[in-house]
Amino acid sequence: MNDWHFLRQFLQTDLDLAVVLKSFPDDEPMRAAVASCRGLRLLRQDPWECLASFILSSTKQIVQIGRLVRLLCETVW
Repeated sequence: MNDWHFLRQFLQTDLDLAVVLKSFPDDEPMRAAVASCRGLRLLRQDPWECLASFILSSTKQIVQIGRLVRLLCETVW
């Protein structure tokens, strides 16, 4: 498995975003959010890493979150 394969899996480039978007609520706030975030991908992130990032994000800035997640991943794995 090469790095490009990992990246394609992580970014889920084979996922049909139109199908995912159809599952979202059809209301003005969601339409505005989708329109303002065009091009974003759904990441295939490790569930534990996702949860830890979410919890840390409530009290930290982006740079600090990235640093903490890296440290946690290095320590746990």
